[in-house]
Amino acid sequence: MMDTTRIFPGQARGKFLIAAIVLSCPTQNGHAEIIPNAYIVKIAYEVDVGEACARMANRTGGDIGHVYQNAFRGFSIRVPPGVNRSFMRAQAGVLDIERDDEY
Repeated sequence: MMDTTRIFPGQARGKFLIAAIVLSCPTQNGHAEIIPNAYIVKIAYEVDVGEACARMANRTGGDIGHVYQNAFRGFSIRVPPGVNRSFMRAQAGVLDIERDDEY
């Protein structure tokens, strides 16, 4: 039988790169940990980020973390237990809310 497996130039390097990236992700158990009551809020382009932060913190009693203005527009927030995600999503200018995961 003839071996038809061939590795083309760059193929092995690409597989090595993917393995290196995966192995370099620091996790305790190999999974992202969900931060309790913490969310990433994405807001509409026409909404002022600072005003959106202040409004959300005021309405939820939450604490604003990082404010995002480059990759997307929004902020992280940690809210008290019992604050409903759909309540936050219903606020003016909010496009999406995702759980904040720690890797």
